[in-house]
Amino acid sequence: MLALLARLLSALGVGGVATLVDLSTLTALVELVGLSPEQANLPSLLAGGAVQFLGSRSVVFKASGPLHQHLVGFVLVECVTLALNAVLFYLLVRMAPSYYPVLRLGSSFIVFVGFSFPAWHWVFKEEAEPE
Repeated sequence: MLALLARLLSALGVGGVATLVDLSTLTALVELVGLSPEQANLPSLLAGGAVQFLGSRSVVFKASGPLHQHLVGFVLVECVTLALNAVLFYLLVRMAPSYYPVLRLGSSFIVFVGFSFPAWHWVFKEEAEPE
């Protein structure tokens, strides 16, 4: 149980770094390069996602094995995560629209703990050694 808590805290730390990379990239592309926020959105999300993937694989789960399998699994989990975040945020905002920033953080955390983090255990699962 303690190891799972340590892994969860590590994943939250990696997520924090990924968020900083995302927001820093977004800001740099808008302010320094001159892109619109809409144009800068996808590259910044991809930069943050890359940090999340690499950090989760190497720091949180210390996974080895085929990179492409981990990447495909991670992308599939993130697609479901996006849909869950969208639905939960929509439902919460309908109940309390003026609290949308707090609801964004709360709904993202609920989806992370309830879906993403458990699913990443499947994505980064080590293959059993053949006997």
